[in-house]
Amino acid sequence: MGEVLEYEQPTKYIVNSTFYDDNFTTPVLTAGQSFILGFTSEDRNVKFASNQVPVIIFDDFTTSCHFVNFPFKVKSSAMKLLTNKDQNNDLFFLYNVLKRISYIPKGHKRHWISTFSNFRFMTTDYDEQKQISILLQKLNHLLTLHERKLELLKELKKAFSQLMFPDKDETVPKLRFKGFDGEWKQRKLDEISKIVMGQSPKGENYTSNPNDYILVQGNADIKNKKVFPRVWTTQVTKIAKKNSIILCVRAPVGNVVRTNYDVVIGRGVAAIEGNEFIYQLLQQLDNSGYWIPISTGSTFESISSNDIKMVKTLFPNEFEQEKIGSILRKIDQLLTHQESKLEKLKQTKNFFLQKMFI
Repeated sequence: MGEVLEYEQPTKYIVNSTFYDDNFTTPVLTAGQSFILGFTSEDRNVKFASNQVPVIIFDDFTTSCHFVNFPFKVKSSAMKLLTNKDQNNDLFFLYNVLKRISYIPKGHKRHWISTFSNFRFMTTDYDEQKQISILLQKLNHLLTLHERKLELLKELKKAFSQLMFPDKDETVPKLRFKGFDGEWKQRKLDEISKIVMGQSPKGENYTSNPNDYILVQGNADIKNKKVFPRVWTTQVTKIAKKNSIILCVRAPVGNVVRTNYDVVIGRGVAAIEGNEFIYQLLQQLDNSGYWIPISTGSTFESISSNDIKMVKTLFPNEFEQEKIGSILRKIDQLLTHQESKLEKLKQTKNFFLQKMFI
C-alpha cells in the first residue's frame, strides 16, 4: 500500500474551535463512524479535496477510513490523509482495497506506517481500476438514494403518529379523518386488551429443534420488527397466538412487534391481544419515552404486569381506531418494502466486491 499511496499529517488542518453550526460551510471530519462532526466557519488551512483530487482519511488508531471529495477540516491529528503517489492508480479503487483488508487493531498505536503501508494486494491496470470504481460509485449512489428514502419514510411515520394521537393534556388529535369529531375517552389498557405476562420454561427444555415450540424471551428474539426464531422449547408455559402483540418488558423496555407464529413467551415479554390501533399506540408510547421513568426505577430496568395494565391513555371509537390503524399500517408496509430493497442492494454491492477483487 505504501508504494501507491502517500500520506500527509493533518496537523495544519485541525479546527481551532469546536463550535459547529449547520449554517457554516466547511465540514469537520473524523475517520470514525460519525464521519462529519459538524460544520465550522473557519476558512483558513482547509484541506482541498474534489472529484479530481480526492483524499482518503485513515484513522491511525482504529484503521477505519473514508473517501472524501470535498474541502474539509479535521478534529484531531490521529489520522493520515492518503493520496495517489502517481496517476497510474485510481484512488477510489485503492480505497476499496483498503476497506477490504481484514485486520483487527491490537493495542493503542499508529497503524499506517507500521502495518498498513506494508500490506500487499493484487491490482490491475488503470483502465480496469476505473471501470470497477465507476460501477461501485453508481451502487453507492443508489444506496444513498434508498437510505434517504427510508429516512424520509421514517420521518413520515413519526409525523403521522404525532398528529394522529393527542398530545399530552389534549383529548383530540391535531389530524382527524373526515366524519370524526368529539373527544377521545381515557381507558386503561387492560380494559381494552387481554394481557398475558410471559413465564420462562425450565432450561433443560430448551432446544434447537424447529419442530418444537418457538420461544420468545426478549429483544434477542426480535429482528427487523419481527419475531426471529432463535430458541425452541418442549415445555409450554404461556402462549402468544399468531398476530398477537409482543411487548418487551426487560431492558430495553418497550420494543413492540407482532408475531407471525404461535409462540411460547418467557418472562422478558408480555403478549397483548389488540387491534392495529393498539399496536400503533404501543409503538407511539415507546417512541415518546413513556416507559423510561417507569422502567429505570426498577433494579433490572423492567416493567411489571401492573405497569402495563394501568397504562391510561385516550381511545377514539372503533371506527376511528380502524382508520388510524390502517393508514399507519400502510406506512409500515412501505417501510418494510424499502428496507428490503435497501438490503438487497447492499447484498448486490457485496457480491460485486467479492467477485471484482482478488
